[in-house]
Amino acid sequence: MITTLPGQIPELSLDLFISRELEQLNSLSFKASPLFEHKAQFYAAPSYLEKHGTPKTIEELSQHNVLIWGEKPVREIKTNRGKRVSLSGNFATTNPEALFHGAKRGMGILLSNNVMIKEDLKSGALVPILPEVTADEATVYAYYPKLDYQHTRTQLFLDYLKTRLEEEKRA
Repeated sequence: MITTLPGQIPELSLDLFISRELEQLNSLSFKASPLFEHKAQFYAAPSYLEKHGTPKTIEELSQHNVLIWGEKPVREIKTNRGKRVSLSGNFATTNPEALFHGAKRGMGILLSNNVMIKEDLKSGALVPILPEVTADEATVYAYYPKLDYQHTRTQLFLDYLKTRLEEEKRA
């Protein structure tokens, strides 16, 4: 997604750090620019749902195997309704591809942003469950160093990135 057409910004140099937390960033020396709104929903493979049934409420998720993003097989989330829910399962990883692959193979229920799995949704490999429930809602920001002047190339790149992210969301 961060590729550009030849000649668009040929001298672009990118130093990218991705984190869920700002603990390693001195926020006083950086500016924040909102990129997009993130919210995750629940998805599963039809084969998993045929074998284990489809949860009808958020409480029923405790009776299902949830594939966990993280280092531990238990994770607490806060839903869009303000409810805290503990999710657990037999598979936890910080590798998103492994989570997506496991979900498509019927290993369990996945909590993900739909943009990440849009092709799997189109093909029917994954289907939404509990569509009215969202979690992990947050604004995703790009942070860049504060300067005494407006850095044109940084602004051009951020504008390009926002445009591409919006296109990805609509596709």
